[in-house]
Amino acid sequence: MTRACQRRPRCRRADRPVRVLLGVHYPTDILAGALLGITSAMLGYNLYLM
Repeated sequence: MTRACQRRPRCRRADRPVRVLLGVHYPTDILAGALLGITSAMLGYNLYLM
């Protein structure tokens, strides 16, 4: 990843599918990360509402 890409979220999002196609990340890694992020966000939100 280039230095300019590190500061631009749009550029980083565009890089993700390419990393899967190149075999740098497995699709299950991405799904596990998404599930972990969603779960922690829901937990944090529910704790905030208490």
